[in-house]
Amino acid sequence: MKIAFKKHDRVCFLGDSITAHGFWEAEIIEYFLNNYRELEIEFYNCGISGTTGFEANLKNRLYADFLNYFPQYAVIMFGMNDVGKWLYDPALETPERIERRKQRAEGYRNTLKNLIDICRERDITPIICTPTPFNEYGEYESVSWGIDRVLEDFSSTAKQISEENGLLLVDMRRMLLRHLSEKPLCDDRTHPNKYGYHLMAEKFLFDIGAKEKIEPEKECIISDKNAKRFEIEDILRDIMFIERNYTGWQYKESHSLPYRKAQLNKMAKNEKRDFKKAFANYNKYADVKDELQAELIKRTIELYK
Repeated sequence: MKIAFKKHDRVCFLGDSITAHGFWEAEIIEYFLNNYRELEIEFYNCGISGTTGFEANLKNRLYADFLNYFPQYAVIMFGMNDVGKWLYDPALETPERIERRKQRAEGYRNTLKNLIDICRERDITPIICTPTPFNEYGEYESVSWGIDRVLEDFSSTAKQISEENGLLLVDMRRMLLRHLSEKPLCDDRTHPNKYGYHLMAEKFLFDIGAKEKIEPEKECIISDKNAKRFEIEDILRDIMFIERNYTGWQYKESHSLPYRKAQLNKMAKNEKRDFKKAFANYNKYADVKDELQAELIKRTIELYK
């Protein structure tokens, strides 16, 4: 089989929380350890929970979050947060909200184009992923109808732009929808569960030429070295989540220092597990972020030793 990557390539994953959680990337790394060890490919998770493609497009963020790894490939998957979920409550429908939804759809298209241009300027090959499905069913506090239909439109946009630019497209959306009738793929509205992330890893490996067939039911066991590397990367993702969303990296001028401090205090008291974990990791490790990143790179290289 002809694989997309060559020896010593670095591959970075850009996206929101679906990327930042890192579970499908951990499976990809494990597969390469077991089947392509001689290539010594380095994979780095640069996803930021809560972010949009527009925010990731800001050059100061790209340098700090992604370009500082000097990758040869960028796996790009945005869309879930670009939709603007709060704009889809039918009880609050207004012409202004309809117009904002249209603007966000155009913004998603521009986001992909800009990210592709930035990558190509630096000889980085983009790989585009379609956004995963959104679960509009079940009992939730908020009503949000129409979001998944828009994500279908976003997927069509991603396909079109990939074709126009001669880029590999990994259709994560079709992959998950194909298996949706077999078993639940999400534990909430937005994030794939363990099985959903496994399907994403299988689809990626197949589309880049690393596997001859997709094996939905084949369980992936993460090795101890890979798991320990994941722990470091998970802490880094938490730090970046707090920094980018709550400590001054926002593009909105209205987010003043008192506002950001209030948000941090609110987050510290939040009962959601991910928020508590992220805040705790930020408090404990933010001052040694650079050292953590160096340790992550070291552990990544040592995976193949």
